[in-house]
Amino acid sequence: MKILVVDDDKTSRRIYQREFRNADYEVVEASDGFEAIHVVHDQEVDLVVLDIEMPDMDGYQVCTWLRSEQFSQRFNKNETILPIIFVTSDESLESRLKGFRAGATDFVNKGFKQGTLLKLVDRILKPLNVLAGLTALVVDDSKLVREMVRGMLLEQRVKVIEATNGREGYDKLVANLKSVDMVITDLEMPLMKGDELCYKIRRDLGLKELPVIFLTAIPDRSILIDLFKAGANDYLVKPFVKEELIARLRVTREMLKELGDEVAERKRIHKEMVISQEIAEKNLSAAGKVEFTTTVLHNVSNVLNSVAVSGAQAERMVARSRLSQLLMALRLMDKHSDDLATFFKEDPKGSQLPQYFKIVSGMLETEHHQLVEELGELNKKLTLMKDIIEVQQRIAMQRGDQVIRPVTDLLTEALNVNHAMLEKCGVSLKKQMTPGLEILVLDVEFIHVLINLVKNAIEAMNTSQTKVLTLESGKTAEDLIFIRIGDTGSGIAPENMKNMFQQGFTTKETGHGFGLPYCARTITNMGGKVSVSSPGLNLGAVFEIILPLPPLT
Repeated sequence: MKILVVDDDKTSRRIYQREFRNADYEVVEASDGFEAIHVVHDQEVDLVVLDIEMPDMDGYQVCTWLRSEQFSQRFNKNETILPIIFVTSDESLESRLKGFRAGATDFVNKGFKQGTLLKLVDRILKPLNVLAGLTALVVDDSKLVREMVRGMLLEQRVKVIEATNGREGYDKLVANLKSVDMVITDLEMPLMKGDELCYKIRRDLGLKELPVIFLTAIPDRSILIDLFKAGANDYLVKPFVKEELIARLRVTREMLKELGDEVAERKRIHKEMVISQEIAEKNLSAAGKVEFTTTVLHNVSNVLNSVAVSGAQAERMVARSRLSQLLMALRLMDKHSDDLATFFKEDPKGSQLPQYFKIVSGMLETEHHQLVEELGELNKKLTLMKDIIEVQQRIAMQRGDQVIRPVTDLLTEALNVNHAMLEKCGVSLKKQMTPGLEILVLDVEFIHVLINLVKNAIEAMNTSQTKVLTLESGKTAEDLIFIRIGDTGSGIAPENMKNMFQQGFTTKETGHGFGLPYCARTITNMGGKVSVSSPGLNLGAVFEIILPLPPLT
């Protein structure tokens, strides 16, 4: 793909070249607006990085030329437009509005950190198709609109179910409840309007997470507020272009996926917490209090990982907040504080502000609710850590009874706890398990051993190109049961092999050396042993548990 960078400053052009040096892009340069127009006329260009502040012909004028009919026909072969990214030192709302009116795709501020521009270009030219394979219910009484939306979605490999009004849409959603991934609905329709349909989806069907996008020709503030109250995720004002619809659907889908991943992570942490507390209630004896404390601290650290996820999510919400845009608009009003009525009525910028405030206020309200919910979850996790410590302080250190459990069930339970982590890290699973094997174990403690080993294996593959987790079980030649957990991760240096199960020893930058000693001690108390093997650094590792067969009854 070819990128045209346009800037009258040679140093700036060199910075853009450096940004794309190691990326799979061909870069051509232009030192002014006239040269840029000639380059686009003579060559196939996929994206333009355009400076605004240039002599003779500034970036706004160049963008207007490139959006003219002459150039649009050249680039609309696939119903797409040439992406144009403005680079500017002017961060004002006025500059942004002027740029978008001229046809800008996005903005980057001068002095950007290395990688920022490349990330934006990748997002535009190499977008991940998060919509492929999904199913959309399109509800509109206009056949023309349905066919138009259907065509846009089919290009993204989205399956489409159509309905001509809200009542038919509701019936088709109920009939296809398990397959519909999103709803795109008109507002004004006969028999049942779109807002009533949305309300029934949220209230009657209880589908709180199903994305609902509205199409409306009436951008009235009170109507839009009512849509969000009914449960809308987003809206588009007719007429709209394909890129706008697809972008809204992608953003909505990605946001809900992030929330889904967070919910899965919370469930995993909750299950680990339950297991940790059960371990605490069955712990060794009063003499083992010190070792038990280290185990509890190790389990608390697992919860801290989830706390960090919630904190990062809250930080992303604040970073993406529209508050800064609102402040820019308020500063613009402040400049005209002496003649606000005239500014709002006669100035073209002022006349746009009420509509702008309406949109941004709705977004800020949504951001506020999401942030309050995230902070609430953060507080719950901190409370869970407090509960672990209190359990450790008050319980009697008693051993639990051993039970006979199928090996496959134990491994499946450990995988379920780490399921979200497996998906998030993109780890493939390979199973080679002998069916029908059973072992005599301390149930909760042994599951926690497996959880620790599986979690360690996943973390060891964080930077690996090939990520495969292998689970094996079977019988040795001595008629003992073996369980092996292998990975294709960072491996273990030969000099570290003998220290892997020593208290306090760790090869992780953020580790404490409590997990593996706990695993070894627990397996030993069950009459077994645990060992590790590795061909060397970056060659993966295999942890093996050996346990006797259960006694005949």
